[in-house]
Amino acid sequence: MERARICIFLKIGSLKQSVKNSMQRSRKKKSSRAPPQLSITTMKVCRSQRRRLKSKRSEINLKIMLALLKKRNRQIKDIKDTRKNLHKVSSTKTDFLSPQDPRLRAINRIQNNESDHSIDESAIGDFSEVSVLYHYDKTKEEDKESKNNNPERKKNWQSKYNFSLDPKYHDKDLLQNDTVVDKTTDKLGSIKRVYKSGRQETIFPRLKKMWVYPDGYSCIFYSNGNITQLFPNQDCIQSNYSIKDKWHKMIFRTGLMTFKTEDTLVKFYPDGNQVIAHIDGTIKIIDNNSILKIIHPDKSIQKIPYPVPKMPIQAYEKGIPPIIKVSK
Repeated sequence: MERARICIFLKIGSLKQSVKNSMQRSRKKKSSRAPPQLSITTMKVCRSQRRRLKSKRSEINLKIMLALLKKRNRQIKDIKDTRKNLHKVSSTKTDFLSPQDPRLRAINRIQNNESDHSIDESAIGDFSEVSVLYHYDKTKEEDKESKNNNPERKKNWQSKYNFSLDPKYHDKDLLQNDTVVDKTTDKLGSIKRVYKSGRQETIFPRLKKMWVYPDGYSCIFYSNGNITQLFPNQDCIQSNYSIKDKWHKMIFRTGLMTFKTEDTLVKFYPDGNQVIAHIDGTIKIIDNNSILKIIHPDKSIQKIPYPVPKMPIQAYEKGIPPIIKVSK
């Protein structure tokens, strides 16, 4: 019995070993087996398929490039159309505006304006005095006196705020008596008018009005009451006008901010100084050292310590008169 058991165990072990050997042989054969060789016809088919894929990719890339080129050409054409339609000025200097011109950037911002208000031409007429409100008023003589008394600011005033507009295009009586020569309507709904004086007027669906003068000056009236003035020397003024409260606020590119009412003109300088010009000719200057300097109409100068803090621009907008209280 024992011999029979031993024989059975030996046979089982030999079977296991033979199975292992056969499995190893099969693995070696699989690894050493050479890849199947393709025929000439199959290789030609693969090459043709690759060529087709490459041609399709090149066609797709070409279509994408053509689409981008068409889009770019459309954008350039739109920019040229806006320049021609909105800035047709008789002077040759402003016939075509450069892309860096702030007027062109302002027009692009106008066209993408988010406010959508209906056109009310009766309300537009109330802004006829705004474009000449700052340039032709009585405060010019007062400003000259203040410049003569302040030699440090004389150069800054002349270099930054001397716009030299032609009075034959910006006269108040001329604006009121100007007649329309030509009137057209655009596909987008904007109304364009050409006046006898050469001034061009464009009324946009999303805005109130835009004026372009022959000397290069343009004025844009927004529907919310804001005004943008663009000058030939590429200077820009953002302003706000309230007909009800009768005040006019202007922000210059240099940082100067002016606030004008019926009887006063307040100027806020970037260095913190304030200048208040009254209608009677009195000019009050507050510097950073809290010293009040009063220039009377007889050109006498008075310096007084100014203990109270300066009044912010929000106080003037609410209707508080710019009265300076001086302690005795």
